[in-house]
Amino acid sequence: MHKALDISATRDDNAASDDSNHESSPIPLEWTTYTPATPLRRPLRLLSQIFGDLWKNRELTWILFQRDLKAQFRQSFLGYVWLIIPPLGSALVWYLLNAQKVLNVDTGEVPYAAFVLVGTTLWAAFSATVMAPISTITANREVLVKLNVCLEAFILAGFARVLFNLAVTVAVLFLTLIAMRVGLHWTAIFFPLSAFAFLTIAFAVGMCISPLGALYSDIQNALSPFLAIVMFTAPVVFPLPEASGQSTGVLATLMAYNPLTPAIALSRDNLFSGSWNWFWLTLIWVGISGLVLLSSFVALRVAKPHIIARMGM
Repeated sequence: MHKALDISATRDDNAASDDSNHESSPIPLEWTTYTPATPLRRPLRLLSQIFGDLWKNRELTWILFQRDLKAQFRQSFLGYVWLIIPPLGSALVWYLLNAQKVLNVDTGEVPYAAFVLVGTTLWAAFSATVMAPISTITANREVLVKLNVCLEAFILAGFARVLFNLAVTVAVLFLTLIAMRVGLHWTAIFFPLSAFAFLTIAFAVGMCISPLGALYSDIQNALSPFLAIVMFTAPVVFPLPEASGQSTGVLATLMAYNPLTPAIALSRDNLFSGSWNWFWLTLIWVGISGLVLLSSFVALRVAKPHIIARMGM
């Protein structure tokens, strides 16, 4: 009896000593070496670090995405209906102007209401995507200043929220076009891919200006009026000049050389005509945007200490 008690007591003492040794064992820490050499000398290595940090912080990105999604319309009665109200309202204004002969816009076999609805829907998503990186950095200013967190995870969560909003908007757009009895081509199944290509260009633009936009509020304040002007240089509410029989003039030249024109035209063709005339040009601009996007991630990583220091002032 006494021997059994001694054995159990010895086992308890050993377990307690193991726990104490486990608690006292040092936790391995990651070492970060700071050198005066600029990381731009090895951009590929810097890109590898960025993607590695994004992979390590994938759970943080998911949590931030859920947080932003829940907070987006938390105090709104209509909720996600507000995603489709702005493009619907803008399309209604342009439709009334055309119906009352204030404007004389010929969109061929596609009803002008459907034409402008698709254009304004794409442009609303484009504007939100361009402004997403800057607005994300500004909204999380206090967290970024106080904690050493992955800035790219916050930006990626903001872009994911824009993509989710686009998915909801596209679903409502299809239902609206069907309710309007507009004939859709079978290539409409590729419309989400064309829209994603369009937003890739927008995300590259937003990332390119994000370092300056995070430092100077003038960039963010000027974006909305600037994008409103740029809208008229793309086939958003007006067809391409070649389609309307007007291939000369300043507007025709701007539309012809606008990098946004191929993606918008391809997206609209996927819905209505099934033409792939703009596919290769869209692919070229998406490839260029991908290079700009990678360069912007590198520039943002290099400028991050200066941005954080400036925001903390």
